Amino acid sequence: DFRNPASRPPGISGYDNWYDYLLQLVNINTDGDFNVINSDVTINGAFSLSIPAGSVTRINGNLNINGVNSGNGANTINNAANCDIKSIIFVSGNVVIQPGVQTLTNQFGCLVIARGDVQIETGGDANSGTGITVVDGVRYDLVQMGIITSGNLNIPYDPLGHGIKLDGVFTARGGVFERDIDNRNFPSTMINYDPRFSNDDFFKDRLQVLKYSTREKGYTSTQ
Repeated sequence: DFRNPASRPPGISGYDNWYDYLLQLVNINTDGDFNVINSDVTINGAFSLSIPAGSVTRINGNLNINGVNSGNGANTINNAANCDIKSIIFVSGNVVIQPGVQTLTNQFGCLVIARGDVQIETGGDANSGTGITVVDGVRYDLVQMGIITSGNLNIPYDPLGHGIKLDGVFTARGGVFERDIDNRNFPSTMINYDPRFSNDDFFKDRLQVLKYSTREKGYTSTQ
């Protein structure tokens, strides 16, 4: 259980949560060029089947990302959801992610910015396959994407004893991490920073903060 009261936008912005602040920032930088979906969205398999490539998408609803193929009621085959696009996805509601989620090449990247809570569920019971990594016999479900939420990031206990590996950028108000691999030599939750979300021009151009002084600009405008 953790709380991160410092996780908030810069005080000078006038915003007290990441969703509203980043939505306004991207709105300014793109002149309001959003792909708007006024319903819940479920992603099964490739992101490109539900989200346009190269877009900033605004989902007025909840987002579900399913990375497990549940055959005959049993999660026995793990087919990772594939981030095969470059996109920023705003979600006004909650996000539920069922691992695995993979980004297969450096030319892609999926950044989800949520107003509500984000929950990363347990994966399937396969011991190998896409969306899974094994470190010295310890199996980790994979989530390779960026997550910024004004709510909590929750990762419930997995009765199969699998860990979780997060590759991306992650910011939340708080949350509960309950994965337990019962192995003192390895962490139950592994978090690796992925620099694409700060280095790639697609994300930099849309999330940049432009600051001008009156000396640099010569004047200020309220228009």
